[in-house]
Amino acid sequence: MKRTLLFLMLLCACFMYAQGPMTPLNSSVTSGSDWTTTNLTADFAFNFPWEITYAPDGNLWLTERVGEKIVRIGTSGGTITTMIDLNSKIENSKQGGLMGMAIHPALYTNPATTTNNYVYVAYTYNDGGLKLRIARLVYNNASGTLTEDTSLDANGTLLEGLPGSADHNSGRLIFGPDSKLYYTIGDQGANQFDYSCNPNLAQVLPSTATDYDNYPGKTLRINLDGSIPSDNPVLSNVQSHVYTYGHRNAQGIIFAQDGTLYNSEHGAKVDDEINVVESGKNYGWPEIAGYYDNMAYSYCNWSSLGSACNAGDFSDHNCPSGADTATEYESYPTAGDVPANFQPPIGTYGGTVSTDPPGGWFTWPSVAPSSIDIHEAGNIPGWGRSLLVPTLKKGTIYRAKLTPDGNDIVGDDDPGSIDGYEEFHSSNDRYRDVAISPDGLTIYAVTDNSGGTSGPSSGSGVSIENGGTIVKITYVGALVSNPPAAICQDITVTLDPDGNVTIIAADIDNNSTGGSAGMDTMVIDNDTFDCSHVGTPQTVWLTVTDNNGNESRCTSTITVQPNASPNPFTAPALEDIVSICEVTVQAPTLINNGCVEVTATTADAVTYTSGQSGVITWTFNDGINSDTATQNVTVNALTVPTNISVTPGPNFADITWDNLEDVTFNLRYREVGSSTWIYATSAINATTITGLSLLTDYELEINSDCGTSQSLYTATTFTTTDIAYCDAFGIINGDNHHITKVVLESIDNSSTGSTYTDFTSVSTNLNASNTYTIDIDKSIPGDNWKTAGFGVWIDYNGDGDFIDSGELVAGTTAGDDLSPYNQQTRSFSFFVPSNITTISTRMRVAMMQYYTPYGNNAPCGIVNTDSNSSEVEDYTINLIGSTLTTPDNILAAVSVYPNPVKDNVVVKLPSAFNYQELTVTLFDLQGRVIRRKTVTNSQSEIRFNALGELSNGVYFMRITEGSKTLISKKLIKI
Repeated sequence: MKRTLLFLMLLCACFMYAQGPMTPLNSSVTSGSDWTTTNLTADFAFNFPWEITYAPDGNLWLTERVGEKIVRIGTSGGTITTMIDLNSKIENSKQGGLMGMAIHPALYTNPATTTNNYVYVAYTYNDGGLKLRIARLVYNNASGTLTEDTSLDANGTLLEGLPGSADHNSGRLIFGPDSKLYYTIGDQGANQFDYSCNPNLAQVLPSTATDYDNYPGKTLRINLDGSIPSDNPVLSNVQSHVYTYGHRNAQGIIFAQDGTLYNSEHGAKVDDEINVVESGKNYGWPEIAGYYDNMAYSYCNWSSLGSACNAGDFSDHNCPSGADTATEYESYPTAGDVPANFQPPIGTYGGTVSTDPPGGWFTWPSVAPSSIDIHEAGNIPGWGRSLLVPTLKKGTIYRAKLTPDGNDIVGDDDPGSIDGYEEFHSSNDRYRDVAISPDGLTIYAVTDNSGGTSGPSSGSGVSIENGGTIVKITYVGALVSNPPAAICQDITVTLDPDGNVTIIAADIDNNSTGGSAGMDTMVIDNDTFDCSHVGTPQTVWLTVTDNNGNESRCTSTITVQPNASPNPFTAPALEDIVSICEVTVQAPTLINNGCVEVTATTADAVTYTSGQSGVITWTFNDGINSDTATQNVTVNALTVPTNISVTPGPNFADITWDNLEDVTFNLRYREVGSSTWIYATSAINATTITGLSLLTDYELEINSDCGTSQSLYTATTFTTTDIAYCDAFGIINGDNHHITKVVLESIDNSSTGSTYTDFTSVSTNLNASNTYTIDIDKSIPGDNWKTAGFGVWIDYNGDGDFIDSGELVAGTTAGDDLSPYNQQTRSFSFFVPSNITTISTRMRVAMMQYYTPYGNNAPCGIVNTDSNSSEVEDYTINLIGSTLTTPDNILAAVSVYPNPVKDNVVVKLPSAFNYQELTVTLFDLQGRVIRRKTVTNSQSEIRFNALGELSNGVYFMRITEGSKTLISKKLIKI
């Protein structure tokens, strides 16, 4: 679109959008006569809005998922102003683009502040495939604009490189009362539609703190600088950003005033959920949907088919032959088998049914909840504390009133009934998000521009009536008069002689009243305390409900004191200790009934070595009472690793073996026939080794290491595979677009239309650090509106895929970047990275009518599922790495000094030593790695300090580049 025309259209649009409220269409219905409904803006004023927030400046702020900008909307006239346009940074897709937004509380205190004047956003971007970035923007109150916080980087990045997808991103971001960011990241659409062959990772926990690949299906908790909070849960022995897991697609998240975190979550065909989100909890997906009840839901794992999986065959109703499938009771046969940290929902919108629903999407009991908010003003009669949940499929905003403790939905007594969920507002639309005015009397709801909806009453699809707009719903009825009043008092409680105490609501009540309607109930949210609460004031919420259902709440601070005359304690039963490494048993502790920590003592030996066993008698004595407990200790002989299993790939191998507690594992591997081992260590019984050669035989040995002793090595062999690329293909449809020629250096290949052609017999050479131009010719269709998009991928690292950063080397984006129907040749320039190695690899070229093929994601499977023409061609590229010749005379000039060494040693590289990245490894005569450093950027000296702690003897210093050993030096430690 021409910039001048675009400006005029925007100017016209802004004028139109400021014309005042408009009346929604007739299908719009709001519960009761005490509400008025108008459209604050014109239809399609926004390009797929995602987040709407009542902002610090008294306006509404809104993110446009597809429009890729944040806009401000006046609450009275509906005037729209752009605050920031992030189009150059964002890649949108079916469910990707600019999504969540969270505003720092400092701005609500003072919109003009220049301290912590931050707004946080989440969006997908293209980095050889969709990725997710959480960024920080800076608000300027004077101009009313936002800019990226370039003090971090050009994008204001807090976190990036997280998984992104065209499906199930979730994408909600919220600021917590603990000054942390909370972000919902969905399961990326795994196991359905285009992604049905992808494994669902919602139950897979990160293996390291930066294992972002396993973040799908999680709630993340993030420090404001992007780091991991120190009090995040440790899950599977790893502390990461992950706060909860087992989620499908939690598109709504909200904090209540008391700090309770709620989410709303899309189910599959059944069991949409409302959850209380608590640290470390597992919400069950994909093995459990909704409650653990073995009702309609069964898990069909399409990805278990492996290479036989075809995403084009996906069905919501039929599990393919050979795929793993399980009901909830097959996944967990008894309640005792369910994960101990499983957290069931507090509501499922009546979507828990006993039989798998047939038919299409519109007939299923799911409602497709798209967000969540909470109304706590207490001024609308009968509302109390109510959750507001907009939905996509049902065209309805539901109101679900919370019970006083906040852990259930009032009236939701039958999980198969919609009772308890009021259809607060409905129309033939898809409601994406809601915002509530500070006084609680106006609710603003944003609608999708398009998509499927049944509206509130239809069992089939209906046309959207109020697309891409803000619906303003205002309460005009009588407010609660003479409401109930909760009045609290702080109290101090003393634990009983057994270290426990229970309180009731009356203990913290300070003459609360029920108002004119009279008091119905008075409830507290926490009534039990023990020694763990001593020294830390406890907050308890008191909720008073009147006979009309109106509520009032207050808080009490509970000070918990220990009992001065506690009952005698009983020593705990101590677990047996069984090890294969030397162990020194730490003295156990207990908390006595007076809340004093007691550390046990013993006269027995506490250190045991290989082959030893015994019993330790521990005595617990708090100066008044005493008791004993025994503990069995056994140290078995150190054993070798067993059942080594190797799953080789083309240039890597995944390795597992039986676990041994309390040890680390040393691995060494080499090509068969080589005399040089490559060493690695692993703290767990699994690892992946990389940098291997195609179709090559390798020896592998693993031993167990206790630190003071090692086992013998267990040996095996394996052979790496050839590279197998994913299938890709298009559609040829009549006299439409197809590729006619590809030209790149010595490749000059003409072709006729086909869904896929293997031209890997056609190749060319590309050198590192060079720029090249590829020309792609296409046919010219008869219709002059048929544009075309292109994509070019090169597997630079030769790992058999095109998903790594930078492997999408060229292509169109959207809009004006697509080629018009009569443009026969499209040229793209690209730069070959400097760090490539010399290999033969694959280039994939794709073309698609009207769109960029694969949306610039990984080019696998069918290009498109509609009838638009598309095509894929594969070629061979011979990559030539940077010339890195290191003659023998230069290698001979590498020096290690002082040698012999007592403490510190320096590896000196000659100035002519040209390299990209080197690894310098110090190891002993047994091959154990002692120290390892990786150096880059032509560093000429590598220092190893504090070697004085090593035993005297012979060591070796090895310098490697990738998998190639350049030189080894003997080092004498004295």
